[in-house]
Amino acid sequence: MKKISVSIIILIFASWQAFSQGHSSKQIMPFLHHEIDGFVGSIHVPKGALDNSNATLILPNIGLNYKYWFDEKFALGWYNNIVALTYVINSDSHQDLERNYPITTTIVGIFKLWKNLAIFTGPGLEIDKNKSLFVFRFGVDYGFPLANDWYLTPRFIFDNLGGDVQAYTLGISAGKRF
Repeated sequence: MKKISVSIIILIFASWQAFSQGHSSKQIMPFLHHEIDGFVGSIHVPKGALDNSNATLILPNIGLNYKYWFDEKFALGWYNNIVALTYVINSDSHQDLERNYPITTTIVGIFKLWKNLAIFTGPGLEIDKNKSLFVFRFGVDYGFPLANDWYLTPRFIFDNLGGDVQAYTLGISAGKRF
């Protein structure tokens, strides 16, 4: 009788332990596909000048971007920036081309290489009242997660505007996934 009682007690504790392993305190968070961010940075146009001076040209740049994440690694983005000044491009392919608050819009493919380090590339247009230029963009950024699905993201962008005209942008964005 003692063996049966001990066996029943062991069986009860064993089954209790087995059932308790099935419950987890972790909640599964839904995958957030959409992300929007505001961008502030500085753009360097090596072939650009203000008022025909030869000084290094660094201009303010602001933007608004949208990304759609297919999964944790791949996204499609729509990046939009405006240079907040007027300047002139002096190059072999674009002589004295005045740029008045040009707006750059690009569609980029985004790939996360490691954790929150991502690269992006894609075509677009730099729209200006004088002349619109085709743009090919390449960039890299790293998103630092904050509370409630907010991100702070330093970003480097290289734009090829055709011929020998390039632009380099360094900035930071604050965004939210939803």
